[in-house]
Amino acid sequence: MKILQVKVREEHVVNEMKLTIYVAAHSSTMSVDHIGELLPIFEPKSSALVKMQLHRTKCAHLHKYVLGPAFKRELCADVGDSFYSLVMDESTNVANDQCMGINIRHYRRQQHKIVDTMY
Repeated sequence: MKILQVKVREEHVVNEMKLTIYVAAHSSTMSVDHIGELLPIFEPKSSALVKMQLHRTKCAHLHKYVLGPAFKRELCADVGDSFYSLVMDESTNVANDQCMGINIRHYRRQQHKIVDTMY
């Protein structure tokens, strides 16, 4: 699969990606429908927020097909052929939702230190 490198000049597109990363780390894609509608109301003078259109379908696709592969390439390039440790933990909360945490510990040559990356 060939990945197209594109420079983004539209500020609202960058904001959509930032919100997608935030939702992936802290929330559920189901909640992005409401957040995407609230942000332009909070700052109606901001053209970047007014132009932003992010709902759960677009958020899920950005996460799966744009940001996910980009982070994967970055991590694979960073780890390279060095040794690494992979720790995975699965849990179920009181609402019976399952969640998996992944931690990769490896030596980062550029910084000369061991780093942890959590997903």
